[in-house]
Amino acid sequence: MHSTITDSRPPWPRAVPRERTDVDDAGFIIGSYAITFAAIAIFAWTTIRRGRKLAQQVPPEEQYWT
Repeated sequence: MHSTITDSRPPWPRAVPRERTDVDDAGFIIGSYAITFAAIAIFAWTTIRRGRKLAQQVPPEEQYWT
């Protein structure tokens, strides 16, 4: 009969759990703000661009904003 020795430990060293600090969260927070501001900027840019294209289609006598 063939027997194998099994070890319940993983083959790699375990990471020592450490306490989370505010500095650990800074990257996530800054990244979240960057993504949010980028999304708002893209939305504003596309809205303004679309509005300008639509404004060109309006006849001059109906352009009350000028």
